Amino acid sequence: MVWIWSVATDSTPWILININRFHDVAIDLMQRKNGTYTSLGSWFGSTDYVATVNPANIHYMTTTNFQNYPKGDEYRKIFEVMGYALFNSDDEEWKQHRRLVHTSMKSPKFQNYSIETAYAKLDQTLVPLLKHASEHNDRVLDMQDSFQRFALDVVCMSVTGHDPESLAIDSPNVPFLGALTDFEGVATRSWARE
Repeated sequence: MVWIWSVATDSTPWILININRFHDVAIDLMQRKNGTYTSLGSWFGSTDYVATVNPANIHYMTTTNFQNYPKGDEYRKIFEVMGYALFNSDDEEWKQHRRLVHTSMKSPKFQNYSIETAYAKLDQTLVPLLKHASEHNDRVLDMQDSFQRFALDVVCMSVTGHDPESLAIDSPNVPFLGALTDFEGVATRSWARE
């Protein structure tokens, strides 16, 4: 799902009323709107936004006519921590970054390695963690945290070859995982201030 989103004040009551089932309501809304929801000017402000899950629209925005959707300075400030690469670049620089990433990711060797890495991490850490949690009823397992750790380990192994070993029975403190969570919170707050 791609969200081209600038927090709209007219959505605030709708979000608050449906916060406990936000994802279900958002999916229902997208289905009723044929995959693309637009709000042009709100009754509390002048924020416009588009949310889409339509693959043709996503392709149009991210590939075919990418130059028509520049990120701008505010976006770059929010994601400054990511540097000026694929996620923060526009136009020709973005095309160069995309070509490099696309070539790497489409490589059969990379794809096979990523799949093997995910299966190994699944067998060696996630399944034993879930088994341990099921056998020890006194322990609560945070599934979201576990899957974030699983994803971090697989991505780091696939991209850098280093396993941070964040997914373990003792849920070790991994500073990088905390930094990602902090970054997500800062980005969300920055968007909310716009």
